[in-house]
Amino acid sequence: MQNHIRAAPGEESASAGHRRRWSLWRSLFAVTLAFAGACVPAARLAALLATPEARRRLAAANPGTSSVYRVMGKKAAVAVFTADALKGLLPPLLGRAAGAGPITIDALMLAPLAGHVVVGGGRGVAILAGSVLAADPPGFAIILPIWVAPTVKNEHARGVLVACLLFPVVRWLLGRSKARVALAAGVPLLLVYARLRGPGWADTRWTPRLVWSRLTCDAEPPEPSPLEAVALEAGRADTALADRRVRHV
Repeated sequence: MQNHIRAAPGEESASAGHRRRWSLWRSLFAVTLAFAGACVPAARLAALLATPEARRRLAAANPGTSSVYRVMGKKAAVAVFTADALKGLLPPLLGRAAGAGPITIDALMLAPLAGHVVVGGGRGVAILAGSVLAADPPGFAIILPIWVAPTVKNEHARGVLVACLLFPVVRWLLGRSKARVALAAGVPLLLVYARLRGPGWADTRWTPRLVWSRLTCDAEPPEPSPLEAVALEAGRADTALADRRVRHV
């Protein structure tokens, strides 16, 4: 008599469906955990160890490595960058080690970046580097020179933007599936969201100059010179006068 009795077709199908559902729930749990773990930027935690004056300055700035470097120095900035990078690096690495599929690994790449940017209010450069490196090492190796080279000319923000915009294209050229290419598009979308948000959405007067400066320089545009300010005010007056004339016609 056989010790192993084969399950009926209906029971076998139900068992496979249960495994698929468990895999889905486990993936959702892992993605949620990765998202929640990145909602508090490391710069916020570093501010707790700062002096009251430094804490006040950090509270008014973008919670990232650059702000910590300006306020607290090099050592604190390196610690913050490392902590944020690990929050992006560990979820895809642990997911791959646990047997997660490529789509789940890509979701684990995006989850910490989304938590850091949308909830934490950061720009996400450090966490982005860690998550992309862990999820797609060949793709990261290709975009890394594009990312780093502009730093030599003090154009790091533009290098990061171009590298992220090219990441979905690189994945497509590497023969990744359409779903993985689509997920890769989440990287530049989150970066663009973080940069356009700037210090905040409230009371923002949107102009092409402001949008360009936030996207390409990750900063507010410089204040106009006195001559530019006069020309700007004159242009506004001419526009208002033209509007009044149109209404009277």
